[in-house]
Amino acid sequence: MKKAITASLNETRVVKVVAEQHGTISYRQAFWVVAYAFAVTLLSSTLPTPLYVVYQHLWHFSSVTLSLIFATYALGVLFALLWFGRISDQIGRRRVLLSGLIIAVCGAILFVLAQNIVWLFAARFMTGIAVGLATGTATATLVELYSGKDTRFAALIGTASSAIGFGLGPLVTGLLAQYAPLPTHLVFFIYLVLLMLALFLTRGIPETVQIRRVGETHWTLRPQRLSVPKEIRGPFVLAAITLLCGFGTIGLFTALAPSLVINLLHMRNLAVSGSAVALIFAMMAIAQLSLRRLTIRQTITVGMLLLITGLCLMLLAFAEQSLLLFLISIVFLGIGPGLAYMGSLELANRIAPSMHRAEVLSSYFVVGYLGNALPALGVGIAIGLIGSFNAIAAFVVVIGLLSLTLLISALVQPRLTNPS
Repeated sequence: MKKAITASLNETRVVKVVAEQHGTISYRQAFWVVAYAFAVTLLSSTLPTPLYVVYQHLWHFSSVTLSLIFATYALGVLFALLWFGRISDQIGRRRVLLSGLIIAVCGAILFVLAQNIVWLFAARFMTGIAVGLATGTATATLVELYSGKDTRFAALIGTASSAIGFGLGPLVTGLLAQYAPLPTHLVFFIYLVLLMLALFLTRGIPETVQIRRVGETHWTLRPQRLSVPKEIRGPFVLAAITLLCGFGTIGLFTALAPSLVINLLHMRNLAVSGSAVALIFAMMAIAQLSLRRLTIRQTITVGMLLLITGLCLMLLAFAEQSLLLFLISIVFLGIGPGLAYMGSLELANRIAPSMHRAEVLSSYFVVGYLGNALPALGVGIAIGLIGSFNAIAAFVVVIGLLSLTLLISALVQPRLTNPS
């Protein structure tokens, strides 16, 4: 009798696993569902950007506190990447995607209920975890669900989804906060509806990773090891610092663009500041999609050159209080970091030995996300000490000189491929 019950339970578990593997929708439908879920999750990253100045006005906190709130998001992303980066290989892609969406829901609810800055810190940390969970998992799932021969299309859709997610957030929030009622709540009500739809649809996607039966799955929760083999440290530094410059510039704009537009351009229109951030991400995506055929050397050198040009134009725009120059600088500051990210990631992938690839790429992204948070934090502190314009000028000098050094290094580097 006991054997019969055990056999019946095992059979039930097998049926459950098979059902999870197949899902309730086709691979073709699931592909677009994952693309939608990915974009919706990434919306949470930039959705509150235009609202930071509103929160500052309501709760009277400084630019330093604002930068710390943004840095908390980057810490959440790093936490998810380092602790849960490989978990979808063990428990399945769908479960991780659903977990990311649920955490994004919790983050959005915290924004709706926020009564002080403590709520903002908690909401941004949860947002970072959601984005970190979704980033690697959604990209892998898109490739695995795609039935065509050219997997570059799946990667292309992944890039487009991230661009839509990152870019649409500040644009929609800026417009709603400026022209609609409930400026700090309405956008999150709408976002929660989008998240609920994503949750409902994602429940039905087929699992692309083989799930073992209950009792057979063995996994441990431990952080991803960080290391860079000695023989590739030269080109790795080039790749990692290139990413740092690009992410640092994007991080500064994402964190401080609305307050900079108010303080230096004297424009209090939230739609303008939201559109400015959206334009950066749009230009990043356009650059990555249209200039994919450039070599690594070309991508990094052109990216750094455009980044330097954009930084100089941005400083000039603030000095002249010119909205036109500011918008032109944003075009350069979108294309430049976009190319820098694309080229540096390809370089990091190529130089990483197969046995150490995860460790090398994790190290690469840790440098990038630290660069995403620390420059914005430094500028936030400097604003309180020397003023907005001088703080931005200092940032332009430091990142500009670093970018110039990288540009020269990329030009003289004997080869930008695996030295082995």
